[in-house]
Amino acid sequence: MMTVTFMDSDRDSLVRYMVKCMGVHADKEHIVVPYNPGDHWVTLIINVRSKQVFYLDSSIPSDESGAPQIRDYSLVISILDESLDRHLRASEGYKEQCQCTQQPSGNSCGFYVCHNMLLVAEKPDFMDEDDYFNQTTLGNVQDIRERLAGFLMMEVVNKKGEFHL
Repeated sequence: MMTVTFMDSDRDSLVRYMVKCMGVHADKEHIVVPYNPGDHWVTLIINVRSKQVFYLDSSIPSDESGAPQIRDYSLVISILDESLDRHLRASEGYKEQCQCTQQPSGNSCGFYVCHNMLLVAEKPDFMDEDDYFNQTTLGNVQDIRERLAGFLMMEVVNKKGEFHL
C-alpha cells in the first residue's frame, strides 16, 4: 500500500522497496498496489513486462462545471519512474486512467480497490478489454465485505490464525 504521507516521509525506502519488488516479481504479469493520493483509495496496476501503469479510480472528482478531473499522480509517477529506472510516459503506453465502475457517493472506495485487485488476479490479460473493470456491482462490494470479515476472523482474530497478533 502506498500513501502520499509515506511517499513524502520515506521516499528512498519506498523506491528501494519498489526496486526489490520489481526484481522479485519480474516473472509476474502485474503488480497491483492500493494507492491513496489523499482521502481516497485507487488501484494501481503495474504491468511488469510492458512497464505500463493503469489507474482505476472509482470516484473521479468533478470540477465546478461537472467535468471529470484527473487526480494528481505526479508523486507516484516520479517514484515509479525512479523505481523502474525508466520514464513512464504516454508515448510508451503509460495510461493515467482506465475506465472502471464509479462508486455511489460514500466511503466504499477500499472495497472497489479490493474488487479490482481480484479482477486482475482472475484475468491477467485484461488489457484487451476496455470495459473489463466496469463490472463491479453492489453485490460484489458486499461479497468483498464478507470475504474480508471472514479473513479477519479466521486469520487475525483467531489465535490459531496465520496473522494473529
